[in-house]
Parts: sequence; structure tokens; C-alpha cells
Amino acid sequence: MMARKVAPALGAGCTCVIKSAGETPFSANALAKLGEEAGVPKGVINIVTALENTAEIGLTLCSSEIVRKISFTGSTRVGKLLMKQSSDTLKKLSLELGGNAAFIIYDDADLQEAVTGVLASKFKVSGQTCVSANRIFVQDKVYDKFCGLLKEAVSKLKVGHGFDKSTTQGPLTAENSIAKVTEHVDDAVKKGATVVVGGEQLTSLGPNFFAPTILAGMRDEMKIAHEETFGPVAGLFKFSTEEEVIARANNTDVGLAGYVYTRDIGRSTRSYETLQAGMVAINSGVVSDAASPFGGVKHSGFGREGSKYGILDYMEMKTVIMGGIDVKFEPVALRIAMAQNKNHRESRPSVNASEAGQRNDPITISEITEVARGCMKKEVWDYYACGTDDQIALRENIEAFDRLKILPRVFRDVSTVDTSTTILGKKYPIPIGIAPSAMQKLAGGEGELDVSRAASELGVNMTLSSQSTTSLEDVMACRSKNEGAFCPGYWFQIYLTADLERSVPLIKRAEEAGYQALVLTVDTPVLGNRINERKTPLVLPANLYLANIEKHKQVPTERKPSFNRRLMDARTASEASNVISQAGGSMHSSSLTWESTVPFLRRTTSLKIILKGIMSPSDAIVVSNHGGRQLDSAPSTIEVLPSIATAVRGRIPVILDGGIRRGSDVFKALALGADFVLVGRPVLWGLAYDGQQGVERVLQILERELARTMALAGVSRVVDVNGELVGVRREGYGFGIAKL
Repeated sequence: MMARKVAPALGAGCTCVIKSAGETPFSANALAKLGEEAGVPKGVINIVTALENTAEIGLTLCSSEIVRKISFTGSTRVGKLLMKQSSDTLKKLSLELGGNAAFIIYDDADLQEAVTGVLASKFKVSGQTCVSANRIFVQDKVYDKFCGLLKEAVSKLKVGHGFDKSTTQGPLTAENSIAKVTEHVDDAVKKGATVVVGGEQLTSLGPNFFAPTILAGMRDEMKIAHEETFGPVAGLFKFSTEEEVIARANNTDVGLAGYVYTRDIGRSTRSYETLQAGMVAINSGVVSDAASPFGGVKHSGFGREGSKYGILDYMEMKTVIMGGIDVKFEPVALRIAMAQNKNHRESRPSVNASEAGQRNDPITISEITEVARGCMKKEVWDYYACGTDDQIALRENIEAFDRLKILPRVFRDVSTVDTSTTILGKKYPIPIGIAPSAMQKLAGGEGELDVSRAASELGVNMTLSSQSTTSLEDVMACRSKNEGAFCPGYWFQIYLTADLERSVPLIKRAEEAGYQALVLTVDTPVLGNRINERKTPLVLPANLYLANIEKHKQVPTERKPSFNRRLMDARTASEASNVISQAGGSMHSSSLTWESTVPFLRRTTSLKIILKGIMSPSDAIVVSNHGGRQLDSAPSTIEVLPSIATAVRGRIPVILDGGIRRGSDVFKALALGADFVLVGRPVLWGLAYDGQQGVERVLQILERELARTMALAGVSRVVDVNGELVGVRREGYGFGIAKL
């Protein structure tokens, strides 16, 4: 509990004074000592212990002008006193006070699970927790059955000393606790309750031991219904209707925790919405977690501890308006790569963030996207930007990233952030490569040549599409011959047909040109129904052709529809087959299998083999749904990434392709198991915006955002990015906002 209070205080940069419970001075001092050993300077954590004069200590802290905030866990009576004493100095307070938790079991509940929940809530540390179930309401139809099941489970609890490994129930903390438990049991029995099991003090074990107890026939006029017992006594109250039990559960001046057991989603929703409690557990006996806010309502106090919200009580909101500041930024890893390769850098002026701002240049991928849209013809934009059918997969690729939240760590040295990584034996300045995209000369500049120059300049990995408008040899010729730390590896993407041998010449060309790996696209047995592309025909200019799979016409004579356009316009499977055959027969096979295709590639080439288009844990390694351009009902790539990474277990690299629009997206992908990511559309938008320089700008923006995200998340190396740094916020689950 102390750690839950101290951690956010330290995270917010506060020093603190801890007044521990008088009965536990040694654990409080141990916390301070461990803090010093961990590097917390002396004087940051200060301990005050006392069994006597506690009221005077509280008054001193509350009236001090130095103390800016009070966080208290204890009784409602003392909490109100501290609030009064702090009023003259206008302190912030967070109060976690008394509890009287209702545990509701409806007649459709799994009764065995409910028993397990009661054991976890009521009998944990002998019932001495503020969230312990104090009133157990059981619907009349299952009351007797539940009572029998709970009796059987409680009878098996072993009361004893902590040094006995068989012990499941220990003593209460003080003799006055025994007195209160005894008073509550005697009051209930006197007013008509029945002791089902226990009900007595175990003096043979010591003065503070009390038997785990079940009381049946409880009524609302008994003390247990209105006072927190803070001991191992489970009082069972019978109820008939949902409305009745909610009213009775709320008939208390406190509201810390509540528990509901039901299989009915509607009933569970109504119950947690109407229960006057700060925390409600549905079908669980555990109501608190480090990642969830802890706190109550009514006389149980206010403020929240734990989770990302716990730090807010130790901070003040400040508004700062700034102007006239020049901000300069040079990506460290990319700067190193550019310094090693001067082939193109010296021929043009560099662009830093200050100059970009003066020229009103775009500084985010979304801004570059808008500029690119204005630069492109509609048919070209539709070809690159559209997905398939209703664009669901396309939207989900991006929106799924937005549902992921980064959980930062503090007190980490992030003075130097290294974004470099190694994949397939090559080191790169950033864990980002350029995804294969067809016919890049349509986007702008010199197409694949500009992309290759940008990749080479920055030391970034590039995958060339077999449907490129530049030959694979010419693209490789643009790559820097620099053999420094960030000499990029290039990969070549290919489609295959049922006649696998027809692909061999193209594979051999890639080998001879110096490509490091062959990327086989496996998610395109047929083309997706790309409606925007079909409605806005894309016709290749006469001087453009698919340089790797079509024969070059020496004298261009006509404009012709693109390959994809011709394939989608085919009315029958036979027509589609003819289109493929005329294009060289090297793409869009629907007959690829693990049994035939992969062994064929192993026999044919010495290149590393990468499979692109994986969406299930049984396959690997490029997790992709083809940018939302194939199956519209496919899940987003980031959603399936964790299961694939789990299946792979580090045996081969896992690469994510799809939805990356921010450096923070790269961070989230790495956290969920990706070793590397590919970006496709943003590179095309950069190409349309400003050719080679536009592509470089896109990559620099992503690097800058990734480095900033890593620093803010408390991570200095790519290898340290892990799943503990990312969470997901779901509607109806997790951190909700309740009515006052």
C-alpha cells in the first residue's frame, strides 16, 4: 500500500513523508532503505513511525505549509478529521476510507466460481482488506445451494501461524480486531442468524485467531450490514429481485468496492452502473489491479491510486503559451548514415526542422499525405489510396493502432536513444523498411529510382516490387556502394504462378543484381475488389511499362490500362488467365502451397526467403493484409501480430506491414512482437510531394517520432521495447467513468 502511494509521488518529482501504521514500523523503514539502495537520494523518502501521539503527528503534517498534498488510507472518521485540519492550508487530498462491500450472487451465476470469488474477496488475509466482501447477497432460488458449497470450501481452510506451510488463514492484527469480529458475530446470532461454520475465537492458537465463519439468515438490521467487520466472517443475506438487492447494497454511507456474479450481460451492466461503488468486479473476487484506478465514492473518500491516473493527484495542470522559438532536430541514427554516404548529400542543401517551418513544409505524415493528394491525378490517387470493397480493412489497419495506449516508464536514462536494429544480418538506423509498391513512377519524380536513392542515402531497407516501372537492375545501381555501418540491404518482391519454372529467370536476375532476400507475396491468389480503382480507370502513360515482366517497346505508341486494371476488368477466369499469360505469367497464382512453393524456392535460390501476407499464427514472417486491398473482412495487422509473434517465439524475424503512420505506431508494433516494420503508402506520398527529398523527409519524420516516443516511454534501445509498455482501452472494460 505504501508503494502504491510513494511510486506516483516519486514519478511526479515529489519528496514525501510516510506516516506508517504504528504496528508496522519495520516494513516502512525497509521501503526507505530499499529506495536508497535503488538510487533514490536520501531525504526524498522520509519515514515517521509512532504508536502514540499519532493525532499530533497528523495535525503537524496537515497544518504545514510545506506539505502540499495528503494521501490517507484508514477510517472514515479519521479521514474527515484530516480533511478539516488541511482546510486552512488548502491542501490536495486523496482519501481511501472505509468499505462495506456488497457481493451479489444472482440465480444464473456459476455458483462454484462465486464460491471461489468469495474466498478471494472475503477470506484473503483473514478478511482484513478494505475491499473485502462484507455483505454477501444471494438470490433466494440458489441461497441454500450456495450456502452448502461455501460451507464445504470454508471448512477446508487451515488456521495457523505463517511459518506453517499448510496454513491458509492467519491471525488478525490486533486484539481490538478480535473484539469487533466477536461483537458482530454475537449481534447477528442474537438477532436470529445461524452459524453455519466457525463463529468462535481460537484461543489455543493465540489471542488474535478467529475461525473462518459463515453466518446464514442475515438481516439488514444486524451490525454487519452497516459496519465493516474487517475479519473472516461471511454473512449471507437473501434477496428476491434485482431492484431489491441494488437498493440494499447501496443502503450504506460508504462505497469502495462491489462484486457481481451473473451470466447475463444486461444484468451485469445494470448492476455495475447502479452500484454506488468506485470499483466493481464482474464474476471475479479480485477488484483491484496495478493497472486500474483504486478508490471509492461517498464516505469511502475521493481521489484515485494506482494506474496512470494515480499520478494526477500529485501534479498540477499548467498552461504555457510559447512563441518565437526555433526548434532544431537532427535524427542521430539517420545523421550517422548520411555522413557515411555522401553520394547525393553534397549536391543539394540539407533541410532541418527550422527551415521546414519557415517554408511551411509539412512536418507530419498526414500533412504530407494531403499535399500528395493534391499533386496526383485522381486515378493515381485512387489506385494507391483505396482498399477493397467497403474499405473496412484499410481503416482498421490505422484505427487499431489508435486503440493501443503506451504505458510509459519513468526514472529511466534516455539521454541517448538508439533507434538502430539488425535484421537478416544487416544493421539499419531505424527498424523501418520501405514496403514494395507497384509502378512508383506514377506517384512522381523518378519513381523507384528516387526511392532507392533516398533509401541508400539514409541506410534504410527497401523492397522493390516486381511490378515496378524501373528494372530491378537499375534500382540496385542507385544503391550506395558504401560498406559502412548502415549499408542497406535490398529485397525483391515477387508473385508466382502455378508454372513455377516461369519465375526462375526473374529470381536469378534478382540474385545476380545483388538483392539480399526474395519476398513472396502469398495473400493474392486473386485480386481484391478495389471499387475506387475500378470506377476510376488507371491507364499507364505510353512511356511506362512493368520493367521486370513486360518487354520494353522501343517506340511507345499508345497508352494502355494497367495490369491490375486489365485483370480486374476480366469478366471470366479464362480472360484473367490470358491477361496473366500476356504479362509474362509471373504473378497472382491461386495454387501456391507450403508443400510445393517453399521447397521450390529453397531449391531455386540462395536468397533469404520472406513470406508476405501472413494473418494467422501458423505462418510467418511479414504480417500483412496487403494494405487493406485484398480481403476486406481481414483483421488489422497489428491485432494479429501478438499471436503470430507468440507462435514464432523468436525463431525467425517477424515484420509488420500495414497501418504505420506515426513513429508511435512503430513503437507499438515493436512492443507487440514485431522485429521490423514496413511502410508503403507514406513513402509514395513523400515521392509525390518532393521526389527523393520527399521520401527522405517521410523516413526522417518517422525516425524522429519513434525516438521521441521511446524517450517518453522510458526506453533507450529498440531491443528493450516490450509488451509491458502497451495496453488497450476497450469500451465497457477497464477504465470507465461512472456517474457521481
